[in-house]
Amino acid sequence: MESMQQQGKAVPVYQTTHEGPDHDRTFFANLLIDGQVIASASGRSRKQAETNAAIKALSGSTGE
Repeated sequence: MESMQQQGKAVPVYQTTHEGPDHDRTFFANLLIDGQVIASASGRSRKQAETNAAIKALSGSTGE
């Protein structure tokens, strides 16, 4: 992210939510740049959902 800031590019922001009981949660992450959703993904942890969204954004894929 620091290199993006140095280049004057927008920094990605994640909006993460979850559903389900504590022992069986599913996390959903939206990756936003300049307030626009670039990619969305889910995972068994917050980190996994955010990583999956980043992978989708880099590969040019959006949505679930």
